[in-house]
Amino acid sequence: MKIKEIELYNWGRYQKVTLNVNVTKENNVVLIRARNNQGKTTLFYAIKYALYGKFGLKNHKNQNEPFEWINRQAAAKKDGEMCVQLTIEHDGKEFRIQRGLKFFQTNTGSEIQTDGKEKLEIIDQEAGKPLSDAGKEIAAKQNWINSMLIPLDVSQFFFFDGEDIKRYTDEPEESVKTAILRVLGIKVLINAKTDLENIQKIFNELHNKKLNEQSKDEKTKLKLKEKQDQIKEHEIVIEHLTGALKQAEKLRDSYTEKLRQNVLAQEKIKERQRIKDANHILDKNLKDNDITLREHRGISSLLLLHPLLKIIDSTEENPPSKDQWESKTAQHMIYEKFEKCVCETDIDNKIKEILENKVIELRPNPQAQLKRFVEDIIARTMPDSKFSELRHAIQERIRIQGEIDTNNTIINKINQELSLGTPDEIVKMLKDKEENAQSEIMKIGRDVERAEDQLENLSKEEGLLKRKLEQAIDSEELKTAEEQKKFVQKVRDGIQKSIDAYYKLRKPQLEKHVSDVFLRLINMKKLYTGITIDDDWEMKVKYYDGSLLPTYQYGPSAGASQIVATAFIAGLNKFAQKAGPVVIDTPLGRLDDIHRTNLLEYYNKMSDQVIILYTPTEINDKDQVILEDYVKEHYEIIPYDDMPDLARIVPYERLI
Repeated sequence: MKIKEIELYNWGRYQKVTLNVNVTKENNVVLIRARNNQGKTTLFYAIKYALYGKFGLKNHKNQNEPFEWINRQAAAKKDGEMCVQLTIEHDGKEFRIQRGLKFFQTNTGSEIQTDGKEKLEIIDQEAGKPLSDAGKEIAAKQNWINSMLIPLDVSQFFFFDGEDIKRYTDEPEESVKTAILRVLGIKVLINAKTDLENIQKIFNELHNKKLNEQSKDEKTKLKLKEKQDQIKEHEIVIEHLTGALKQAEKLRDSYTEKLRQNVLAQEKIKERQRIKDANHILDKNLKDNDITLREHRGISSLLLLHPLLKIIDSTEENPPSKDQWESKTAQHMIYEKFEKCVCETDIDNKIKEILENKVIELRPNPQAQLKRFVEDIIARTMPDSKFSELRHAIQERIRIQGEIDTNNTIINKINQELSLGTPDEIVKMLKDKEENAQSEIMKIGRDVERAEDQLENLSKEEGLLKRKLEQAIDSEELKTAEEQKKFVQKVRDGIQKSIDAYYKLRKPQLEKHVSDVFLRLINMKKLYTGITIDDDWEMKVKYYDGSLLPTYQYGPSAGASQIVATAFIAGLNKFAQKAGPVVIDTPLGRLDDIHRTNLLEYYNKMSDQVIILYTPTEINDKDQVILEDYVKEHYEIIPYDDMPDLARIVPYERLI
């Protein structure tokens, strides 16, 4: 399923809006920007209302009824209709879902009156008429949406509020269990098991009643009643002990988490010292660099001559330097009366004449004199090498100082993260408390085991007393009641085994989906290996050493909780095996920069179509660079200048 167009009529802050949200495979993201209280969440719930009616509004904290979303300005003027339309593409066909409600003119401030008859139409766009396969009644049409598109039960994994999803870490077990059962599609089995438990209670009571009415063994009946009273007392004891056990485990886990934080703090202290040691070496390198730069400053006058030498070196001498050299050489050979040349040739009159012709009259040349002077002072290639050394020294100084500044920033950040003082005494105290809590858990656990053993023995004794009474009674009604009770128990046990087996079969795949997303999003990837979901429906973060920590302890901050919850939601989305758009309201909340970047880089991979409703503080212009290659449409919700209670949606023009 893909949403191509959204149309709103008298919905919330919108009187009339048509929004193109069609995407392509390459550009599958639509961004919708809005400041707080300008209509972002209103648009989010409009999509949910179109698909699920009243049930799509149940998670809103205030407005759970469709009439509460009717545009008040429109209702104050005249009778009208509130309507939300979605043009969707599903299995290569195009449909239009229309859901709305007629309203009557209502005074401002009063509750808006409607005709109470919600209308739902599913139009086959190609045929241009209502889809016959969807049926005529609203219930049948809703069933078509749930079965063909995205079921209501799993819609939370496609349309979610970034702040609301933290319930998966704040209230972990029950919320996680409910979500997993929904996505597994076995909620009907859970409901059947619950119904059977209620039926079994009725059959048990019926059996006990028949047994009590038809038996004349008063002594045995009295013993049976005593056993049943003892069983009830033990059930209450076990319930209290189980609650105490959970509290003790939470207390133990809290100490474990504090210990982990202290261990991490000690690791940070070691990391800080390592960085300080590195800075010490860098400071020494910086001092050595100062010496090198001082040496280069000592020959600065020579380096200043280098450009002049370059000019002189490229200037042609008059006469040419080659002729000057030959003249001086010939004159020297004549003056010294050489008889042989350096090549062992005899110098006769003919060669002597050649030498005399080589001698020319040399006049002083200022350029040549300066050139010879500089050449006598410094080697011709020395300035080039000195310049290279100087440039390298300057670049090295910039690099060293940059590393020192970066390290100081990390040290300051570590100092901020560390709580003041983490002495060994605190760690020892926490270990003692953790051990005491563990001892208490073991003690309560043994009490639970003893109570359960006693309950089992009492149940066996109850069974023996019941059979004693039954043997003395020949009654078809009693036999029927006993058979009904046993049959319901067998069916209930069978359903529970089916649920457990199916959950264990699918759990590895579910854990893989959730872990893959979690590892993609976290900022300390080497510290964790994934997320596990145990048989009691509790999510736990798995550390590199194999230890486990409940997710509500891993994520004490809103940002960390959101990462875990987002990983869980996204994992269930992939696990649901349903293709549909992902619509996210308040996507980033209070995440740090690394988590924000990771999440933004992942969002386009969540689905073939992703619609993100965000505030400027969540995704700024810099953040948008991460998404821009995937964005097909980018809109902004803004109020009308003369009607600030109403909103419109326009293309967003980013200021550069």
